[in-house]
Amino acid sequence: RKHTPAPTRAPTPVGPTQVPTTRMPTDEGPTPPPTTLAPAAAPMQHDINVVVACSKAHYTGALAVVASATNATRSQRHRLRFLLLVDDAAKVESIGRAARCAVENKAQIAVKHFHDISRFPAPRARDPRLRDPLNYARFFVGELLPSSQRCIYLDTDVFVERSLADLDDAARQLFQEKPNSVIAAVPRDFKKPCDGVVNCKLPMVRSRGEMHSFNAGVVVFELDRWRSTKRLDSVARWISRNEVSQGKVYKLGSNPPFVLAVGPDLVRLDPRWNCMRGIHRQHAHNTRCWGGAFIRHYPGGAKPWDEVEVTRKHPPGWAAPWRFPRRETCGIE
Repeated sequence: RKHTPAPTRAPTPVGPTQVPTTRMPTDEGPTPPPTTLAPAAAPMQHDINVVVACSKAHYTGALAVVASATNATRSQRHRLRFLLLVDDAAKVESIGRAARCAVENKAQIAVKHFHDISRFPAPRARDPRLRDPLNYARFFVGELLPSSQRCIYLDTDVFVERSLADLDDAARQLFQEKPNSVIAAVPRDFKKPCDGVVNCKLPMVRSRGEMHSFNAGVVVFELDRWRSTKRLDSVARWISRNEVSQGKVYKLGSNPPFVLAVGPDLVRLDPRWNCMRGIHRQHAHNTRCWGGAFIRHYPGGAKPWDEVEVTRKHPPGWAAPWRFPRRETCGIE
C-alpha cells in the first residue's frame, strides 16, 4: 500500500501573536498598545509675589510697574500677587483702586501702609530721603510674606518687558544650584564693594569675607533662607554698627548694609533683568543690554513718567520710555 505523507504544518508561535503595524517615516517603532495609566500631572504653579515700595513722589511709577509687569507676563498673569507698600495710610484705598484699574483686574493687588520699623535701627541719614522707612522695606519681605517661598522686589522706576514668570523660574533654578544663596540680583562687577560701597579698612568689614556689589532695584528673595538665616537682623546689626561708628562702615544709602548682610550668598541674574539707563554717565554693560532688556531701570533724576524733565534732559537711549496709556483713567485721588 502506498504511503501518503501528512501535510506540513507551521510551527506554533511562542509568545503573543505579532500584529502588523503601519510605520510612518518619523515613527520610532511599532505603535504601542493602549494604556490605562493616567497622564502625568502638570507641574504645580506657585504664585509670583511682587513687592513694590511706593513713596508719594513715585505713585505714578508704581502704576507703571504693575501695568507693565502684568502686560509682559501675559498668560501667567493670573499667578501675579502684587503687594504695594505706601507711606500714607490715607492713600491705601485709592492706590489699590488705581492699581487694579492699571492691570484691568487681571492680577491680584494688595496695598499695605508700611511705616513701623521701630525695632529696626533706622539710620539718621543727612539726606532726608534716606530716612524714609520705605527705603528699608525690602528687608522686611520675609515678614510681610510669611508663608511665601520667593518674591520679586521691584523699584518704582522700572519698566517690565518680559514675563515675570521667566524671572521667577530663572531664580528658582539658580537657588537650587546654590543652596546657600538668599537673593538673586544683577551684580555690579565694575564697582567692587571695597571701592566706595563699604569701608574694607575696618576689621569688622574685612572679616565679613566675600561680598558682591549689586543694584537692589530688581531682586528676587529666597524667603525661606532669608528668614532662617536671619538676614533682617543682620541688616539691622550693620546699620547699628555704622551708627555707633558715626558713619565709618559706609557713608550713604540702604544698599551697603544689604551688601554686608548678603555677603557671598548671591546668585547672578542675567544683566538684562536689570538694565539701567539714566541721564548720568553710562557703563558699557548697560549699553549692551539696553536693546534686549527684560527690565529697563531708569535711575537718577529723570523718570519715564516725567515728560517735562525727559524732554528737557534728553537722556541717552530714552526711546519712547512711557507706555502707560491708562494713567489719566487710573489716576490716584
